[in-house]
Amino acid sequence: MSYVVVDMAGTCDLHIHAGPDIFYRIADDVGMAEIARDAGQKAIMLKGHAEATANRAKAAQKLVPEVRVFGSVVLNWFVGGLNPLVVEYALKDGAKEVWMPTIHAHRHGEVYGVLGDYGTFSTSGMKTPVKGIKILDEDGNLKPEMHDILALIAEYDVILGTGHIDREETYALVRAATEQYKIGKILITHPHDHFVRFDDDQLSELVNMGAMLELCSGGVQPVPGYATIDMVSTTIKNIGAENIIISSDAGAPRKPTPVDSTRIYGNCLLSKGITIEQFDIMAKKNPAQLVGLDQE
Repeated sequence: MSYVVVDMAGTCDLHIHAGPDIFYRIADDVGMAEIARDAGQKAIMLKGHAEATANRAKAAQKLVPEVRVFGSVVLNWFVGGLNPLVVEYALKDGAKEVWMPTIHAHRHGEVYGVLGDYGTFSTSGMKTPVKGIKILDEDGNLKPEMHDILALIAEYDVILGTGHIDREETYALVRAATEQYKIGKILITHPHDHFVRFDDDQLSELVNMGAMLELCSGGVQPVPGYATIDMVSTTIKNIGAENIIISSDAGAPRKPTPVDSTRIYGNCLLSKGITIEQFDIMAKKNPAQLVGLDQE
């Protein structure tokens, strides 16, 4: 009897947390690139809550040339929040994704009761008080600086990631990004997470607006445990693999390595009726297109 298993060779993981970081990580940038190389992965993207990672990606790429290493920037207070200057610098430096605020997003504080941290299960040790970042003003419109940021994302043709913002912000962001700025690369970051907890009808609406979904293997781990394999497989069946990428969102010691996290995730999805062809679309084809590897 034959048994189909996912093959991690050729996959692209666009959501990896590596050290150095304010949170403990199981490996640094080079170590993560080596893990990816040894599994035959095609590319990884470094995500840091506290700094832009394009320069770090270049250094790791030089030391591990067998795998493509990309950087990104997250618009937390560490880089000045909704800061167009930082976005422009990061994009000129080669960043492939601009994430909306994560651990400094207003919604993050509502969910975890703390900003710059995750409360009891993952501590950064940061003590300086900050105010939660919202991308909308009091009238529900995008703040002026957001228009500068979206214009830069459109100009450089990179990915817009929604981060840890709330539902209202997500809808407004996707609407403006697609209608006003014609941004064609939008990822709804772990849409099953507590920040938004979108149902499949809402996700279908966002996809119809022009977004894609990023379903993270790390989300079904016991911590944070915001999603289940049943939930994820149902979303894939309802939304379609062509509108989804699979990332790991791994790097913390409470999760397996990014490669192992996604390998296990993929094989569990196969047991729920997702095909190997669908897995390859979500883990290989779609993310490669988002970072331009399909053009090489």
